[in-house]
This record gives sequence, structure tokens and C-alpha cells, in this order.
Amino acid sequence: MVFSDTKRRIFLAIAEANFAGDGEESPPNHAYGLATELDLNRSTTGRHLKTLAEEDLIEPIPSSGQRTEYHITDSGASIINIVQSNPDIFLGDTKRDILALIAETASIHGYALAEDLSLQKSNAYRHLSDLESEGLVRSQTNGRNKKYNLTDIGNTVAGILCA
Repeated sequence: MVFSDTKRRIFLAIAEANFAGDGEESPPNHAYGLATELDLNRSTTGRHLKTLAEEDLIEPIPSSGQRTEYHITDSGASIINIVQSNPDIFLGDTKRDILALIAETASIHGYALAEDLSLQKSNAYRHLSDLESEGLVRSQTNGRNKKYNLTDIGNTVAGILCA
């Protein structure tokens, strides 16, 4: 799952509309309104909405008239909660680089990751431990070898942050 800049903007606009408090003005959460608000082509907006729905991050809900509103699913809310509750994970270039490398390789040894990113091994393993405790990375041990790969949520987050 990869989030282009346009797809990310649409997802975040829907999230903002879904989580706006009472009395707050929120962006529209239907295709035409999103396209207008974000200054996007309607067909591009529709294509990204379809992809987000297929990835179970948003859910299309028919409303009055011919409009379909889009709401964040539980999976989409999980991504938003991770971003909101753990901003430090997402602000660091090193963690972002680690997520991108693991996404690219599918599975990698910690020492190879350290070499590829020119990190000290202790720093690489500290970042991997942080990412693992946040549920974005999991490790698999085979004898003395430990490989790291992304969890489903980690894969989604990597798609959002590393596109």
C-alpha cells in the first residue's frame, strides 16, 4: 500500500471531516466536495477514493440524493491514532528510512539494515526496537539470526510516510 501525496491529502481530509468536533467547520467527505476543496480533478479523486476503500481505510456510505459520503474505517482510524499518539516515530528521518528500507526489501537483518543506512548497529537496533514496540515492525528469529519485516499497520504507515 503506497500513499501518493494526493491519496494522503484525500485520506487526511476525510479523517478531518470524520473527527471534527461539534460546531467545527469540517471539509466535505464526498467526492465532489473533496475534489473542489483539495483542487483536484474529479476522476483522480474518485480513483483514490476507490483505492482507499479497497484498502479498507475508508468506507463509502450512500447518503441523501446521489452523493456517497466516505467515513474512516477502524483500520483507517488505527493509522490516524498511531500518527496522533506517536508523532515522534513519524518525525524522525531515521525511522522513516528504516520503514522504507524494510518495505523495499520485505525482510532484512538488523546488521544489514545498519550497513545499508550507514547507522551504528546499536542505533539501528534501538530504532527497530522502538518500531517493534509500536507494532509497526516484527522480528523473526531463526537460530542466532533475527530478521525484521513490517506488520500490516507498519506496511500502511510506510506507504503513508515513505511515498
